[in-house]
Amino acid sequence: MGLNNGVVAVDALSGSTPAHRWLHVAWAGRTTVDRGSPEALRAVRRTVGRMLGIAQQDVPLGRDPLGRPRLDGWPLGLAACFDSGRLTVALAREMTVALSLQEILRCWSSADLLAFTPTESTWVTEAPGRLAGERLARLWTRKEAALRLGAGPLAGASETEVLADGRDGKVALPVPLAPSHWAPAGLPAVAYVRDLTARPGFAAAVATSERIDGVRTWHWDDIEDGRP
Repeated sequence: MGLNNGVVAVDALSGSTPAHRWLHVAWAGRTTVDRGSPEALRAVRRTVGRMLGIAQQDVPLGRDPLGRPRLDGWPLGLAACFDSGRLTVALAREMTVALSLQEILRCWSSADLLAFTPTESTWVTEAPGRLAGERLARLWTRKEAALRLGAGPLAGASETEVLADGRDGKVALPVPLAPSHWAPAGLPAVAYVRDLTARPGFAAAVATSERIDGVRTWHWDDIEDGRP
């Protein structure tokens, strides 16, 4: 399958909405593979093929200079997340994408707030009971997704404010975006962060290099370690 067929496949997922405004997310099953292993690439390839309705051998999967899975030769951003022992995959046309998934903690301490700004810490601590843990996980997934998008160190988390006021979830990053075909160096260091509806007990977020209008999701618990 060539470039044009790959683009047609992802465009078909978007229906009448402009394809570059949609994010496509697949929640796959549990996984025990190491994210840097060949088995991880196979799991991602199988999931992408299922999302696009194409044979997995036609998915041109490779790795970027940071070792992250990417679709070589296709103008499709790919994010593969292995957080919390689960595989999550996201696709978007002509933009970079990053994901984060975090289990909501029942118990946490003040040390868990070190990655947050004073405003964010207050938003967490003023919440009662379990809501505080949910807010903690929600903020962390936003931060991690944004920093993964920019290829920045997690040490910059405390400098990244993710209590965005605008509907587009625009977040300023502490470091420039990593160069890519559609996000070259020199562009403003921003990410567009959006919460995702994850499984019960989990928080999830996505960061994109461009604003998106909608999210389409699949839940496939029958894909475990890339083997249906």
